Amino acid sequence: TQVYNLSRACGHFAFRNNEFVRGRRIGILAKSGPGLIENNQFIELGGGGVEIWNAPFEGLHAHGILIRNNLFRRCGLNDNFKQAPPAIWTEIFAGKPSRLRHRDLRIVGNEIFDYPGHAMKIVDVDGIVIKGNRMEITDPAVVRTPGVDAISLDHVVNSTVENNTVVKPVGD
Repeated sequence: TQVYNLSRACGHFAFRNNEFVRGRRIGILAKSGPGLIENNQFIELGGGGVEIWNAPFEGLHAHGILIRNNLFRRCGLNDNFKQAPPAIWTEIFAGKPSRLRHRDLRIVGNEIFDYPGHAMKIVDVDGIVIKGNRMEITDPAVVRTPGVDAISLDHVVNSTVENNTVVKPVGD
């Protein structure tokens, strides 16, 4: 049995109108909820722009988070995985089989440019809306990893994915 201190959770947060430029790691590591991540710019980061994971002190799962109208450009430069980290990434890291922990997430109206791997990798979520986002490779130096979809869903239920635009580079 594990006991977690809810008073240490980072709930009711808002990140609005910020610039995250050329950082070594992640722009925002979001946990718990509810929360708002809106009108931010994530430019040339080592990791992803917004990553949502579980952790005992900050929150066991994300819930009620809206990620809206953000710009993500050429992040995931610290390629210590088999491919670059996505712009928006959720995961529980509980081993296999993983558990549905994150819930009620909204990813709406974001622009994601120049990601060689997944623009979004969504894992372990119950209830997500991914709507009206634009994903495009605009820099000819960025090469899309073969066979990688812009949006990856794994162990996700109750999802709505609609009206997203994926512009593939010439020759892809």
